[in-house]
Parts: sequence; structure tokens; C-alpha cells
Amino acid sequence: MIYGLHLMWNGSELCQWLWPMLLCVELAEFMEFRNGVCMRTDKQKPGLSGMSRNEAFSMPEQWGGRNCLLPIDVNVIREIKDPMGGDSLVEFTTAEFSAQCEAAYNSLGISKLTAENVWYVFQALYPSVYA
Repeated sequence: MIYGLHLMWNGSELCQWLWPMLLCVELAEFMEFRNGVCMRTDKQKPGLSGMSRNEAFSMPEQWGGRNCLLPIDVNVIREIKDPMGGDSLVEFTTAEFSAQCEAAYNSLGISKLTAENVWYVFQALYPSVYA
């Protein structure tokens, strides 16, 4: 355990790159699962019933709903976001360090980052990133 704490302490920037990536993967999987689950049919309740959230939002007319989603001009969002830092707003490391970590991560040939393998990935990346 002391070895692990030593790596974590010295590799805090690597942690700041790797763990948010894991969280994004886990959250995306959860949302894909959760929005795909079919809700039980209940004719007594208002709103969607007997279909998943994905179906309800993509075909609202099937359950008597209507499309209330607002169109968004991505260019306007970009104009607002760029002066504040653009995509780096959600980055926890420098662009250079992220590029170095990305290259090292890709060289490992990992098919999927998971909570079960993240510590092993960290241990494999550490020597490459801090060599």
C-alpha cells in the first residue's frame, strides 16, 4: 500500500488526467443504460409509459407528447465558451501533459478503461509519462 500511495502522490497530475477520463466512461455507460431502460406501462400516469427515455425523446408523438427541445446554435455556444477558455475549461492538466498521457495511453492498447483496471493502467502509464 505504501508503494501505491507513493505513486499516487508523485503522479497526482497523472491522476488528474486519468480519473476524470474514467468518470466520463462510467457516466456515459450509466446514461446509455439508464436512458435505454423500458419503463413499465401505466396508463394512469401522465407522460411516457411502456418505453425508454431514448424512445420518448426521439419519437414523442408515439406517446401523445410533443417535441419541446430547443434548437441550439453550436457556434453561439462556441463564441461564449472560447473567451472563457474553450474546451480547456473542463481539463485538469495542461494540454502538453494531456497529449503526453494520451500518447502513452494509446501505446498500451487498452480496449476499455474500467474501475477494475484503472489502477493497473495508472501503474503502466506512470513510467512512460514520468520517464
